[in-house]
Amino acid sequence: MRSKIIAALLFLLLSPVVCARETTAETKGASFFSAHISRITHQCVYDAKQFGMTFKNTVAAPVRWKPTDWLTAGAIGGLTTYLYQDKKNDRKWFRFSRLNQKYGEYEVYPKTFFEKTYMRLLEYPISHISFGIAGATVLGNIFDLLPLHHLSAELLQSIAMSTGLATFGNFILAERRPSEGGKMRYFSRNGHGISGHGTFYTSLSGPLNKYISRFDEDDSTLMLISKSFAKTLIYGIPLLLAYSRLRHESSLNYPSKQAHPSHHAWNVLLALSLGYATGEFVALQNRW
Repeated sequence: MRSKIIAALLFLLLSPVVCARETTAETKGASFFSAHISRITHQCVYDAKQFGMTFKNTVAAPVRWKPTDWLTAGAIGGLTTYLYQDKKNDRKWFRFSRLNQKYGEYEVYPKTFFEKTYMRLLEYPISHISFGIAGATVLGNIFDLLPLHHLSAELLQSIAMSTGLATFGNFILAERRPSEGGKMRYFSRNGHGISGHGTFYTSLSGPLNKYISRFDEDDSTLMLISKSFAKTLIYGIPLLLAYSRLRHESSLNYPSKQAHPSHHAWNVLLALSLGYATGEFVALQNRW
């Protein structure tokens, strides 16, 4: 009887302590979860504001251009005009036979490992790349991986803005594809005056260079060599992929029956200029 009374008293004395500990653990878990959600929400709001600010500064950038910037734009415009006037000779200047069809042949014939790899890369949909970058942005935010989040967020900004500018440019310079006759139209839908694929590829270079291959003052010789190699890949691969828009519309797995390129050379030049410039500008604008 006495032992039961002692056990009951101990239960009454210790139960508040146990309940308090359980309540504290639940409170800590709830506070951690709410803090995590709050951080993710805050980062999403900040990303949206940063995108709006970067877009505004990109559109207004020509107002703050220096004379050298206007000279560069003028040189690109002059070269673009020349290529437009001479677009019938694109085949002569920009064709690489092993990566293109000949009339009467339905298949390309790449021989080297580089050529075969190049052809396979061209078949990879750019939409998958965009979804992958968007997924990296979300994962970087959820798991608080700031370098991954910042890089992928800048890549998304660059893709969105360069694609938007290219779409607007294609409405103004609504040229038909070479396979459709190549006739120039102005202010019309479904234009192809600026290569969308070329713009997409080259817009990635600026943010990638900022986070991977940017030179620092304290870099060692080995680091400088490594970054130089990375920089060559970061700027060179998009250039090669953009060149693919001058190739004839055929691939390893899906040969075409018509030997026509996807774009004229002047379309690709505008895409290179727009993509590289937008990527570099986005990389300079973002300060995380």
